[in-house]
Amino acid sequence: MSDNAISVEHISKRYRIGAVGGPSYHRLSEMISRAPQALWNYGRTAFKSSKDSSGEAESANKDEFWALKDVSFEVKQGEIVGIIGRNGAGKSTLLKILSRITEPTSGRFGLRGRVASLLEVGTGFHPELTGRENIYVSGITLGMTRAEIKQHFDEIVEFSGVSRFLETPVKHYSSGMQVRLGFAVAAHLESEILIVDEVLAVGDSAFQTLCLNRMQSLANSGQTILMVSHQLNHLRSLATKVVWLSESRVIGSGSPQSTLDAFTQATSETRTHVRYPDDPTSPIRIREVIAASPCRSGGAFEKNETLRITIHYDVNTPVKQAHVACLLNKGCECVFVTSDLDTSMSGYATRNKGRYSSSFDLPSEILTTGFYSVTVTTGHPNVDVFDRRADAISFEIVDESTPSRELFGNTLPGIVRPICSWSTEWCNFDSNSAVTA
Repeated sequence: MSDNAISVEHISKRYRIGAVGGPSYHRLSEMISRAPQALWNYGRTAFKSSKDSSGEAESANKDEFWALKDVSFEVKQGEIVGIIGRNGAGKSTLLKILSRITEPTSGRFGLRGRVASLLEVGTGFHPELTGRENIYVSGITLGMTRAEIKQHFDEIVEFSGVSRFLETPVKHYSSGMQVRLGFAVAAHLESEILIVDEVLAVGDSAFQTLCLNRMQSLANSGQTILMVSHQLNHLRSLATKVVWLSESRVIGSGSPQSTLDAFTQATSETRTHVRYPDDPTSPIRIREVIAASPCRSGGAFEKNETLRITIHYDVNTPVKQAHVACLLNKGCECVFVTSDLDTSMSGYATRNKGRYSSSFDLPSEILTTGFYSVTVTTGHPNVDVFDRRADAISFEIVDESTPSRELFGNTLPGIVRPICSWSTEWCNFDSNSAVTA
């Protein structure tokens, strides 16, 4: 007997552009006035179909859109599988099909066991009902019995952290409170399969950690989890397998490390020099951000090179205690934060009106290979942010020289990869004597 919890075989989903989103009703006068045009359109469509019976006319119809095309993969029982891809790749459509919200145009899928789905914030919630009432409404919508909801009620409330607002209508809840309550209900459904869309991004970091721990606990107990997420660091630490969708097809599937690295490399764009327009209304305005090394200014830098980050900015109004800070990210993970206050007190001095240039060096042999981005901010420490440029520049660190690369490959886990000084010496080991450190 197969141990697959989810089996997807050649699933395709076709939508007709413009067929969804229009009004579901029309006035009788509108229907009568549009009848001749509707008959004419129907006749043209029938004529085109009869003229090209091979189906080429249908495939060439520009009013059709394939959200999924020939998607196949398997998920074994107890696996945590992440679905990744750019916006519009078909991730949410796939989850809606597996949750039986919509039917595939072709192909088939199999699910072994009870399924719980959390595809949107507040699934099954009614805005006028209280949090307490919506726990029951959402639970029943997800397939729980009233007895099961009552059994897990206290756990759901404690997990969601909304006990103070339990008697408040959920229309007064923030989006974060709604997603916490919605996930709490879905996470306590005694199901064999949990399907989760990108809803954890709404919660704060503490709640995201709580959810990740809960999903890990569910997986350890044998529950299968299928989740869509743009939080690659979450998938890297939680998933046992990753499926990569691009342009409605599966183009990669395998271990989180290899698949996420391939996805990051394919979707990252190197941008080592960026300029911004002037804005005299801002006390401090970032004008340029540059990444360069003594050897090159391109988008890829050798691991053994010293990389310099330079920020040019205008001070339009004299500012006391101004500073410039940079946040270095790899994927969705923070590598470190640095500012011009780190090595001198000059940041506390008054910056008079004029153009300034601040820079710092990334030491060689520090970063591991991969793509990095730099976010730049200017302002008062812990008070005001005058200007912020998220992911202003991006670059790639490559390694063609380290001997360990030949043994372990160019892609190693971790954020930093310094060259540490090792020493090895031979010790005369006497089996009859104790070995002292």
